[in-house]
Amino acid sequence: LTLGQVGSLGAAGLLADLFTVTSTMLIGLQVGTKVLKLKPSTAALISSGAAICGCSAVVATQPVVNGDDSEVIAAIGSVVLCGTVSMFLYPALYKMQILPGLTGPKAFGVFTGSTIHELAGVVAAGKASGEDVATVAIVTKLVRVCMLAPMLMILSTTFPGMQAGVQGEKIGTGQAVRVTTSPCPNKSKAAAPSASPPWFILAFFAVTSLNTAFNFNPALVKAAGKTSAWSLAMAMAALGASTDLTKLKKLGPRPAILALGLWGWLLVGCGSAAAVLHRIFP
Repeated sequence: LTLGQVGSLGAAGLLADLFTVTSTMLIGLQVGTKVLKLKPSTAALISSGAAICGCSAVVATQPVVNGDDSEVIAAIGSVVLCGTVSMFLYPALYKMQILPGLTGPKAFGVFTGSTIHELAGVVAAGKASGEDVATVAIVTKLVRVCMLAPMLMILSTTFPGMQAGVQGEKIGTGQAVRVTTSPCPNKSKAAAPSASPPWFILAFFAVTSLNTAFNFNPALVKAAGKTSAWSLAMAMAALGASTDLTKLKKLGPRPAILALGLWGWLLVGCGSAAAVLHRIFP
């Protein structure tokens, strides 16, 4: 991705991505923690996977929110299921031409790139819909992936406070036990623990800037892509090997319910936003 590609997307694509990421994260955290009574870390993992880039976002978010392996597996499983269905659903929707304001290739490309979970899913759905759709969809998705960095920066500063606010195990009625973490009895409020920023964000922006200023050797880019894919595969295998199935069962259907609800929001809410933005910024 280069800064030139970001600029070519236009206001509709940029604002659609921003709306998708912001609204999905906020809705996921609120519904997940307050309605479904999920741990903030679980809600954040599922929300990041839906809002940005599926499995990669979940894995990147885990150390920031201090989620355990069972939460990561639940989040990955739920977002992969929704993303996989989207790969087949979106081309069918485009061929039927039934979505108001999203019948043209550019509009549908923005819709595809701003709402499908995984980059691979965007590529597959875009190609199946047509080359014009795929071109816009892939750039839109890459810009959305870039928003992972600022989102993690925000979570790294806000999540310590969220985790300090509610601690303890769920008992009896299912309500969380609220405890005071202050080491000093004379202080009513404890300072939120500090969290180290995810330093890879700086590397991400640095590589994007370099890719804009210089043309990397295609062989180097290809090798880096393969290395990234293998690293993600090894991370997934490690998660599976260290997952406690008992903890996974205790989560029940609530992670899947949240993931399905967010998928519906992506299709209806974010899709409607994309249509409106394309009409305003054609």
